[in-house]
Amino acid sequence: MIDAGTTTGLFAHQIAELSNVTVITHSLPIAAYLSDHSDVDLVVAGGKVSKTNLSMSGPFVEEALTTYNVGQVFLGTSGLTPEQGLTTSDIHEAEVKKAMLRPGREVIVLVDHTKIGRVAMVTFAQVTDIHRLITSELADREILNRLALCGVAVEVCAVPEEVDDEHHARDSFD
Repeated sequence: MIDAGTTTGLFAHQIAELSNVTVITHSLPIAAYLSDHSDVDLVVAGGKVSKTNLSMSGPFVEEALTTYNVGQVFLGTSGLTPEQGLTTSDIHEAEVKKAMLRPGREVIVLVDHTKIGRVAMVTFAQVTDIHRLITSELADREILNRLALCGVAVEVCAVPEEVDDEHHARDSFD
């Protein structure tokens, strides 16, 4: 299951090359990209489309997402701190993210370094709700250490070459 967002969109590009993969998403850009790859079995949870990031939200999406039993849930977030947990600026998006937490045996947060230490308006999960965090080498090490002390497995990756000067992906999914 893949959440909507820029970082999760880049992740979708990577898994598109795999075979025998089923992806469940509520993101139109991710669904459009993956639909071009024949080895990916795609399920799209539909609802009201956000004009901001072309993701879908609402009770139909939330119900659909909780129906599936999945091995891994890949979430994005607008902000992440040990104290406030995972946050977003949109209440409807928060409800979808909460629904995505329920069916996954492993919850993995994919986030660029600019979101670490940032707090947005709505908390949708605590750090104890996630199993793994994957972020860039530019993330604040002190905050990453505090997240690890909360039981989160932290993985740090090199910043890819296709990232511009502000460290944002050139191919935006937001």
